[in-house]
Amino acid sequence: MLNAKNNIKNAPNIEHLSEEVFLTPKEVWRYYKISPTSQVSFRKKGLPYYKIGKLIRYSKNELNSWLENQKIC
Repeated sequence: MLNAKNNIKNAPNIEHLSEEVFLTPKEVWRYYKISPTSQVSFRKKGLPYYKIGKLIRYSKNELNSWLENQKIC
């Protein structure tokens, strides 16, 4: 039998996500001009994303940080 207190204690801390802005792949394409095909390639190379069932979502802050880290000069 599962103990509810243990489940709550072992659950990941998601409080920081409550204020976060999440973007769909279509929104990333619209605002950042990164095509869905490129998004798939970049996810394989470390682009942070969340998968909820079949849905893909990007944290706007994490996306901006990742893009900043890709800067060459």
